[in-house]
Amino acid sequence: MKYHYLLFISCCFTVGASAQSTIGEFISNASSTTHLEAIASNFGLTGFLQDSTDLTVFVPSDQAIENYAVSMGMEVEDFLLSAEADKMVQYHVLPNQLVLFAKIEDEMEVLTALGTSMSCFTSNGNGSANAASIGTADVVLDNGVVHLLDEVVLPSMSVYDWIDAKVIGSTLWIANDGFSALRNVTPS
Repeated sequence: MKYHYLLFISCCFTVGASAQSTIGEFISNASSTTHLEAIASNFGLTGFLQDSTDLTVFVPSDQAIENYAVSMGMEVEDFLLSAEADKMVQYHVLPNQLVLFAKIEDEMEVLTALGTSMSCFTSNGNGSANAASIGTADVVLDNGVVHLLDEVVLPSMSVYDWIDAKVIGSTLWIANDGFSALRNVTPS
């Protein structure tokens, strides 16, 4: 009987350990991501993080977001509702891309939901996104992967540089909301 009980406990532990959640649930349940959860809620992105597949999300801690807001001269409460917060979260999401630092041999360029690029690389076993160090990499969940950070990933180029790079002839490619496909706008 003792062995049956141990087998039952072992099976319960294995099932519980293998149960995963979505990125949206991960952000909701983590104690250090309340600011990111608020930004997602404020801008209607909660469902996107919950229901989309093949996502990579760089998740800055609450302290990182607070430091970023202060660096922008904003109170945290105001920042969480600002267009800058919306842009920040879009820069931290890679739709339709699974980026695992364990598989990066050197460096790779990825496209963010904001429509700008980000460099992901490893050096001496440590991962980085642009100049931000990855605290915990490769948390694999049901709909993608999360990387935890103690800082906000800053774009390597300004939005104006990005727009200038996208001008091709008389056509400008712009993202209408960062989470949908790019659309072609021809200036009149």
